[in-house]
Amino acid sequence: SGCLSCDAGKFSSEGSNSCSSCPAGKHISSGVTGDESSVCSDCSAGRYSGTASATCSDCPAGKHINSGATGDDTSVCTTCQVGRYSAGAGQETCTLCGQGKYLDSTGAVAETQCKVCAKGKYNDIPGLGTTCPDCQKGKFAAATGYVLCKDCITGAYASQEGSEECTQCEEGKHSQVTGSETCDDCAAGTFTDYRGAVVCTFCSGGKYSSEGASVCLNCGQGTYSNPGSTSCDTCEHTQGFVAKGNGNNECVYCGPGEHADLPTHECKPCIHGKYSVGGVNECLDCESGKFNLNDGASSCSPCNPGNVPNSAIGATGCTQCTAGKYAAFGAPSCSDCSDEGQFSSSAGAATCSTAPAGTKPTSDRQG
Repeated sequence: SGCLSCDAGKFSSEGSNSCSSCPAGKHISSGVTGDESSVCSDCSAGRYSGTASATCSDCPAGKHINSGATGDDTSVCTTCQVGRYSAGAGQETCTLCGQGKYLDSTGAVAETQCKVCAKGKYNDIPGLGTTCPDCQKGKFAAATGYVLCKDCITGAYASQEGSEECTQCEEGKHSQVTGSETCDDCAAGTFTDYRGAVVCTFCSGGKYSSEGASVCLNCGQGTYSNPGSTSCDTCEHTQGFVAKGNGNNECVYCGPGEHADLPTHECKPCIHGKYSVGGVNECLDCESGKFNLNDGASSCSPCNPGNVPNSAIGATGCTQCTAGKYAAFGAPSCSDCSDEGQFSSSAGAATCSTAPAGTKPTSDRQG
């Protein structure tokens, strides 16, 4: 009788009386001769076999296996771990879910099972097996599937982790850098009256502000300020200056003929009998021997000869000297004609007259 062929999955050497089985993890067609190492072939990656197998079987989708694995059923195939999937049968390895996604279950059979990161979250690592982490403070993710969170722009902030959007800085605050967790208060002397400010604006002259201001306040009456001031200064520090009304950026100088009236914060004219050269809070009385008739005088004048001021100081006019008296130009008072032989017969005499020879003045020196 003739020789018989070995069954599939078995082999024999030349002259053998029996067939041998290929071990698990290998396979062979029927009727092949040779030793095991030359005729039994390893199962390819993603496939497995038991002993005496003619063919290898594919691991199902959602699993994988290395080449030459042994076993009689799918228990030898390894389930894809979290963050990975196997889309078809016979896979050597599982595929990583991409960036911006995650997968927190095992045995996934399709890429569509990878979950997209939610708003406010991100993932920059392939194969993430847990929920995507929150965006850090100062960053945001406005849509799903972010690989990296974006920095908040200048003028905005994100104070919480996992932000889907940034918040504009409130009035009175600002942010000059990207990625801010909070906004900074405007410094004293500055302000911002709108949301989303990058820088704060200096208060103008005549105004001031404290820290975190959304509006600058007017300086009150009698005070003033320079641009960028944190408070207002009073004009009373320097004599002769006033600031009438609110919001003054300077004090007004009260000039000649005026004085600073502090209760009303106005420059007012000196009344008659007084004068100023400017820069004073009080007008001065006309000195002895001088007068003025009008308001707003910057100086006083001496009386004409024969006349004297109507008051020792603060005179508002001149009075004629009576007969028997005289007054030179600018004299503070009338003088008697007391020298030997001197008299004045009429009022307003600038000098005394001398009695003619053979006569003498009357006792009242009026003739």
